[in-house]
Order: sequence, then structure tokens, then C-alpha cells
Amino acid sequence: MSVAQVAQVLGTAFVFMGEQLLNMARVPRTPFVQNVLDNKIQVLGSSFLLSSVAQSIAKTDAFEVYVNGELVFSKLEKKRMPTVDEIFRALADRGVATPIGGGEITRQTSSRSQQM
Repeated sequence: MSVAQVAQVLGTAFVFMGEQLLNMARVPRTPFVQNVLDNKIQVLGSSFLLSSVAQSIAKTDAFEVYVNGELVFSKLEKKRMPTVDEIFRALADRGVATPIGGGEITRQTSSRSQQM
């Protein structure tokens, strides 16, 4: 997906500033480079199409949590998202400090909300 995003940014930059970028980088005008310069609309369309295809491929509903390379939660296996407690517990079990010791989440209410 990140490759598609880079391609989209580069394609867009090339459409608007291609001549200047090539001159600054002193890239020789090969037949391929000249063909790309002559077909800027196709370059722009291709970069957006590539991004769309990459997003479709990446949309697998996968959500996995790894700690030091070890899979500790998989949405594909459990068929649900993890809870915050599950993530904190997995981190604590592997010796990673958690913001709330041991993964226990305490819900504090302010005195103002208790008065209402």
C-alpha cells in the first residue's frame, strides 16, 4: 500500500513539475522518459488507479497485534476486534510496560459528573 501511495505522490508531482524535476536531476531524455512527459494525463490516471487497486487489495479486514514478532491477537482468527484490556494484558504478559499497570482499566468519573 505504501508503494502505491509513493507512486501516486510521485506521479502527481511529475505531472505538475516533471520538466523541472528532470532538469534538476539531470535525467537524460530517453524515449521512455519523453513518452512519460508527453502523456502526463495517463501518468496521473495510472497513479490514482494504482492507489485504488492497492487499497482494494489491502482491505482484508485483517487486524493483527504483534509483540516482538509474536502474534498475540488476530481479528481474522477471533472474528472480532481486540479489547483494550486484551492488548494491555498481552503486552504485560510479555514484559512490556503498560500505561495502566497490568492492563486493568479503571474508569474514573469527575466529581462534577457525579453531582449531575
